[in-house]
This record gives sequence, structure tokens and C-alpha cells, in this order.
Amino acid sequence: MLSMRLLITIVFVIMTCHGSLSGQVRVTKGSSQKQSRLVTKEGLSAQIEQRSFQASIAIPGSTKPHQIDVVMLYDPGSGLFWWHYLLVEPGQTGEADRFVANSTFNILGPRLVCFTFRAGSLWVGESTAHYSSLPEGQSKVMDTIRNRSGEISSGTLSVFHKVDLGRTLPFTFYELNGNSNPLIQPKLRAVSRLNGEWRLILDGPNGDSAIVQLNDKYEETGSKVVSREQAR
Repeated sequence: MLSMRLLITIVFVIMTCHGSLSGQVRVTKGSSQKQSRLVTKEGLSAQIEQRSFQASIAIPGSTKPHQIDVVMLYDPGSGLFWWHYLLVEPGQTGEADRFVANSTFNILGPRLVCFTFRAGSLWVGESTAHYSSLPEGQSKVMDTIRNRSGEISSGTLSVFHKVDLGRTLPFTFYELNGNSNPLIQPKLRAVSRLNGEWRLILDGPNGDSAIVQLNDKYEETGSKVVSREQAR
């Protein structure tokens, strides 16, 4: 019979090899892009840094690598850092940049918050991470991708919280009258602070708008559908 020490050694080697295989991450050559991004910081417009890249993740038992688009935002003034990934098909590019372009970002105190409306729902993703530079933040992102590659490749690792608006906004607000195309949906127009709460304006596909209020836990505290002219 194997001694207990030898058995432990074998198990350790197997786990180490498995971790190495599941953590193989390769950034796609030439995919890294850097630009500035306009956000709202303490109620005022501000420019922060944005960097995106595409990477492949090798997972044990998979016949081909999983592709992800990664986007990172960094505020040099506060050191706040936020990142997100999206699973993409081979050859598909720019998804993370399009995601950011259709989202709204706010810096309030020690947090950088992303608001976005996708797949018929409102989502909020908050980060309180602080780093001395964007490269340091990217290094932490790469560590996370390597160490949690299984969750990332399955899309189960997420910083986003779904806000339930189904109880307060009518079903007719979400769809274009006479058209059930899921690609036609409300668009998030603006996010601001009012009386200590978040105030969001969603423009519906039928020419109306919704004003939604969230508390600091991103729970809905009030919402109403109004005309486009009233939603200011």
C-alpha cells in the first residue's frame, strides 16, 4: 500500500498540474487597445483611462480554447479600477468596447459603478478596487482569469447585480407595439444622483420613458413611465 506521505504528494502533483492547465491564458496579439472614457465623477464629467484586449483560455477536457473580450477602466485621480469580460466566438471582436459604449459609469466616493440595460433587464456592477496604475490593475485581472478560468469560461463569474423592475414597470414599456423582436428594447439614457439616491432614465421603444430610483444597495425605490419630454 502507498504510504500516506506518498499519497499526499501524488494528490498535490495532480492538483498542481490541473491548476496549471486550467490557468493557461494567452492575450491575442494586437488586440490591446487604449483610449479615454467619459464618466460622471462626483456629479461632474471626467475622463478616465480605458483599456481592452482579447484573450483565450485553455480548459482541461475542452477541444478548443474559450475566447473572452476584457475591458478595464481606471481613474488615475482616485486609483479606482473596474473590469468586465464577455465570452465571444472566435473572430468576434470589439464586444467589450461596445458593451462599455452602451453603459453608463459613475464614480461616487470609493466606488466606480457601471449601469447597463441588456437582455431586457437593468444590471449594476460596482467596484471598490484601488490600484496605483492601470498596468497593476491589469496584472490583477490576469491573475483572476488564470485562477478562476473555469468560472470565467462558463460565464458564471460576474460582478453584476440584476435590478428587478418587473413589479413596477408595465410589460408594454419593454417591447415595441406589434413587434416582439428582443433586440428592440429600452435604452439607458442617463444616470444621476437626486436626494441621496440614483436616478435613472430609460427610453422605451414606443416613445415613452421611465424614471427609476435606486437606493445605495441598488434596490428599486420608485419608478414611473412618463412622456419623453417629461424625462429630464
